[in-house]
Amino acid sequence: MFDTLDRAGLKRQARELLETAHVSPKGLTALYCGLSLLLNVVDYLASRFVSGGGPEMLSMFVSIFTTLAGWVLTAGFVLYCMGIRQREVMEYGTLFDGFSFTGKVIALNFVISFFVALWSMLFVVPGFIAYYRYRFALYNLYAYPGLNVLE
Repeated sequence: MFDTLDRAGLKRQARELLETAHVSPKGLTALYCGLSLLLNVVDYLASRFVSGGGPEMLSMFVSIFTTLAGWVLTAGFVLYCMGIRQREVMEYGTLFDGFSFTGKVIALNFVISFFVALWSMLFVVPGFIAYYRYRFALYNLYAYPGLNVLE
């Protein structure tokens, strides 16, 4: 009735995928984490600059820019992971492939945030369900960049 999950087989398959990757997954993950950390440090320093008497508009602009850049960088990292899973040759430049459809990535993140916020106004549980349901929309966009944001 129920099929058992072969954990050892899945782990072996994952190791084989990671070993056959053209670019080291550890190296690319380290690069992604380093760039994400750099964006967070820039955002933190901008907020500290404002608390020291700097202009608030600069801090807000930097915060928005780092958030949007983080979304697009995450899109590139997911594209790399999906390519490795499909046994494609992925380079370090794949991390920046999210910038080729930046507008759609940003628009989809805004649409998801908007709908989750609307569902959360009903009650907390529908908000969690909406977040869980809409999280796969990003993966569909990454797999098929020609899709419309509302599709």
